[in-house]
Amino acid sequence: MPKDQFTKGRESRHRRPGGGASVRSTPWISDGNGATMATNGPPTADDDESVASSRLGNDVVRIPKAAEIVAARLRRQIITGELKFGEHLGPENELLTRYGLSRPTLREAFRILETESLITIVRGANGGVVVNRPRVELASRYYGLLLALSGTPATEVYQAMAMVEPPAVRLLASTDPRRAAETLTRRIDDERRSLDDPPAYARASTAFHETLIELTGNRALLLFAQMLREVIERTIAGAIEESSTPTLHARRRGVRAHEELVSLIGQGRSDEAESYWQRHLAAAGDALFKNREPPMVLDFFARVPD
Repeated sequence: MPKDQFTKGRESRHRRPGGGASVRSTPWISDGNGATMATNGPPTADDDESVASSRLGNDVVRIPKAAEIVAARLRRQIITGELKFGEHLGPENELLTRYGLSRPTLREAFRILETESLITIVRGANGGVVVNRPRVELASRYYGLLLALSGTPATEVYQAMAMVEPPAVRLLASTDPRRAAETLTRRIDDERRSLDDPPAYARASTAFHETLIELTGNRALLLFAQMLREVIERTIAGAIEESSTPTLHARRRGVRAHEELVSLIGQGRSDEAESYWQRHLAAAGDALFKNREPPMVLDFFARVPD
């Protein structure tokens, strides 16, 4: 079996109705154990991701690169837990033999996964390829850049937070109010300690908002909140800095609002807690953005650190 066996296939010509020749290909895919199989027909749920995406109906658009197929299979093994985080995949020569690939093809597959933060390539005599757990900070930064590039105003970021949090507050007050109140009180303590440090306060305040979502136990919602975290933190810090409201006064008022909310949650008063938080977020947004042009997310992400 030659190397780069993933992309070997057969081509045959056939006529479309009405004339005109087209090329049909049947790519051969290795099963990882030295055997091969031909893929044919429309994509199925069992197809390799990159193979399925290469066909449109019954016509082959293109044969995927061997590197894409290897990357897709390794990606699936990482996601399903077959490859554990922190696990070494082995020396390069061993991987070349295992997958029957050329060195450039294998390295291209690794570059694909490295850009997705699924692996780290450790250089040196004792190096190799190590499986990574993608960090949410990378997704957050990318998300923020997309918002900046699309010309998103900071007010829309704040509105997204204001639409999500009140229902979360209601849920906390109606399920496990005591535990939620205890956890949120610790976040308020962090805010108090950072009142005289605006950047630290912005981080502590963002952590309070994120904890509101985290305590719901909804992982999809939590990931959304974590992706927004850096954007919200920069937005709140920048808006407070540029606001006409005295910053120390605004920070103290924010702490008092959080204390009132936690009190309502702790008492299990779900309706009142949700309503209170809706009013507070609306009022806080007005204070942050009134009497000036709404800042853009770009303004906060384009700043050069001092």
